Amino acid sequence: MAKLKRNSSRKPTPRPAKQTPAPLVNSLPPQILEEAAQGWLKSSGASTPAPSPAKKRDLQTDPLVVCLDSTLHSLRLEIADLRERVNRLETQ
Repeated sequence: MAKLKRNSSRKPTPRPAKQTPAPLVNSLPPQILEEAAQGWLKSSGASTPAPSPAKKRDLQTDPLVVCLDSTLHSLRLEIADLRERVNRLETQ
């Protein structure tokens, strides 16, 4: 007489949870998107399009750029000062 197969009481393997989707392209800054697009075009061998003159603007006159430049300058000065202090403390 043939043996009957026993039903295993094992639980089925759980499916892996869905991975979180990559961040939306719209949530990235335009400069990052532009750099990524330029890199992709270079790697694919396509020629890069010339920038349109309508989108070109003088960033030096933008008040936000001026504010960020002054903030970066002051931060660099503070970092240089802190490096000097650390060097003095390490040499003592």
